[in-house]
Amino acid sequence: MLGPGGELDEAKMDAIREQMQAAMDDRQKKIDDGRTAEWVEKLGLSTEQEEALKNHLAKRREAKARLMNGEIVDNSLDLLTGDGMDEFVANELSDEQKENYAKAKEEKQQRQVETRALKDFAKLNEVVALREDQREEAYNILHERAKVASQAADPSEGLVGGITGSLGLGAGDLVEGITGSLGLGSGGDMHIEGMTLPGGGADGAAAMEQLEQQQKARVDQQVEELSGVLDEQQLGSYRRHLESQQSGFRLLQAE
Repeated sequence: MLGPGGELDEAKMDAIREQMQAAMDDRQKKIDDGRTAEWVEKLGLSTEQEEALKNHLAKRREAKARLMNGEIVDNSLDLLTGDGMDEFVANELSDEQKENYAKAKEEKQQRQVETRALKDFAKLNEVVALREDQREEAYNILHERAKVASQAADPSEGLVGGITGSLGLGAGDLVEGITGSLGLGSGGDMHIEGMTLPGGGADGAAAMEQLEQQQKARVDQQVEELSGVLDEQQLGSYRRHLESQQSGFRLLQAE
């Protein structure tokens, strides 16, 4: 990332941004194609409705690309964390289709909660070796955590999909700081509905520091949630595991 004299190599940074954008565009196109096929089957979309959904999702991809390039875009928070379906549902579906969509969405959310809770439980058991008398209560706590997270944002949706999960962050954490710290906008800043997230320099360092504080608070909260179940040794192991997950973000920043 740095030139011979230690200065930031802007050409390399631009190339990396372009690679990231291309990879994210490709990933989002695949997600959108899969989502379209899913709703065609589940809701019985007509040919006209299917085409309208494809066009709607394509416009969102274009808006996301402009947002990544530092432009001010309407509904930017929804672009970052949402799936864009609410507008389509309101404008294009019949009353019966809307009812079926709501049911299918609720069922999908329940499956995601169960999947996340089971995944988190398996990882917790791997890290701390839960005793039999701890297992049920630990799972219930993780299930509730997954339920709260699912109500905030679907980690597979939006511009930040695939990033927050690997870094152990919530969507709100990313909106408040991660994009600015990574300098994703080619103009240096990213504009998010009333906020301007800095793209580098001293402001970028301040955003990074803010995000690290948020990460620490998140670790403290997750450890506290399990403090009534795990013993001190287990809590220590769990804290170290959470901190090691979040170190990935600091490695990204240091490159």
